[in-house]
Amino acid sequence: MRIIFVVIVLAVTLISAEFPAWTELNLKMANYSQRCKELSQVDPDLITKAHNNEFVEDPKYMQFSFCMTKSLNVFDAEGNYKEKNLLTNLMDNAYSVLKKCKAEGEKETGNGKRSFIYLRCLYHGVLNDVNFTMNALE
Repeated sequence: MRIIFVVIVLAVTLISAEFPAWTELNLKMANYSQRCKELSQVDPDLITKAHNNEFVEDPKYMQFSFCMTKSLNVFDAEGNYKEKNLLTNLMDNAYSVLKKCKAEGEKETGNGKRSFIYLRCLYHGVLNDVNFTMNALE
């Protein structure tokens, strides 16, 4: 369960706020989360705990997580894991971030400055957006 949650968060965080698709995805995530909360009647504290890497095996939280993974097309209605869909989305999103960062880095002529720009872009494009993802799920 933790791995699936982490993978979903990673998939979403691969889209930077600087990409037009981010706003749309963030809105979809918020809508999915709201719908799944209503359907599962999960205690919001359990979602917050999961964001802090404290997963509680609660039936309502499990319903919420299944609803989210179905909404994100990671699982089908029968509970079958759709690895290919997840990998395709991860790769597409990762490629978008890498392409943007490469373009930013290529503006520089010095290797040190180029690598600095590239790594800074990756950091902001991937790691820094975890908060946006978590906020969309709350």
